Amino acid sequence: MDIKTIFPEVRVSSGPANEEEWVSIEDGDQFLLFPKEQLSSRELALLEFYLSPVKKSSKKRTAWEKYLLEDGAELPERLEEGQFIYLSHQLPIPSEMVELLESIFGQPKAILSLSQTQTVFLLTRSDSFGQIALIKDILPTLENDFGLALRLFIGNHWSSLTANQLRDYFLEEGALYDAYRTQNSDETLILYSKILLWALNADHIPKAICHYYQMVLGNQKETRELVEALWDSHGNLVQTAQSLYIHRNSLQYKLDKVYRQTGLQLKQLDDLAFAYLFLQKS
Repeated sequence: MDIKTIFPEVRVSSGPANEEEWVSIEDGDQFLLFPKEQLSSRELALLEFYLSPVKKSSKKRTAWEKYLLEDGAELPERLEEGQFIYLSHQLPIPSEMVELLESIFGQPKAILSLSQTQTVFLLTRSDSFGQIALIKDILPTLENDFGLALRLFIGNHWSSLTANQLRDYFLEEGALYDAYRTQNSDETLILYSKILLWALNADHIPKAICHYYQMVLGNQKETRELVEALWDSHGNLVQTAQSLYIHRNSLQYKLDKVYRQTGLQLKQLDDLAFAYLFLQKS
């Protein structure tokens, strides 16, 4: 008989849950989670005796988890570009939700299980704004369907990666996200540019990220002129093109180039504000 028929309240997850509240049973490459408060003493005893619940996860870290989380671990694969999507959840994420998010994100390069309550997707092809629009629309539905409160942070699209830059950006982005969400607990969808503005205002831009923007913004005369022209024109593309004496199509080409180089979409106010204020401080 199917286990879900006997225990309809069981959840399927990619990892074990808090053992004070759940009985976690390893089942192949996933886990079955049984809420203790809904189990009778007899059911609980049977599960613990016959099914050998796990007390700690026996899953080994993947190559990408080792590289990003362990000092000295080797880079599994050289990437020219990458983007992290950080997902916080109150309970271990169900495998069905992971599969759904995989399809939305276009088959991620890696899925990182950082803890029972945090999962990260590593993308190599970015359509951030399309993904943001879709996730924003379906996030409430996901929460309702799976009975799980979620918080999503869309990390930056990093390009021209060398050496261990990806690890540095991952660690610094994650630290910024952790610091930001402790002060802004109500937000469920958090964009990178918003966290950047918050960090810049607090003079708390991490070292690797600060160096990155100094290189792609501060040291690029053409990019600096574009940012200043957009800011002076209040983001109006027609006025910006006129002030730079270029055609509207040429302006769009420049904007696309800046996005590829920096991950900033200067047509968005938060992105433009960060770029301008960073240049003023640098």
